Amino acid sequence: MSPPAFAHHLQEAAWRRELAMKFKCPICRKPTDSEADRDFPFCSDRCRLTDLGNWAAEKYKVAAESKMDESEPENGGTREPDPNHASE
Repeated sequence: MSPPAFAHHLQEAAWRRELAMKFKCPICRKPTDSEADRDFPFCSDRCRLTDLGNWAAEKYKVAAESKMDESEPENGGTREPDPNHASE
């Protein structure tokens, strides 16, 4: 490799290291690196599969943004008239 090409290669490698994301594994809290760990954000295949099992066992919940208005029909169609409610 010529000197300018080698310098460019070193700059690119440094840039990749700066962009590498470093977090802790969500399962075991071990430090992980997006460049070094194939299973990122997990540290290992074991932790990745543990997380998948947690989702399958419904141990995680996704919060809903808003609850459906119970006065609205679910199918978007018309409601049956309420015999106890006088219509105008």
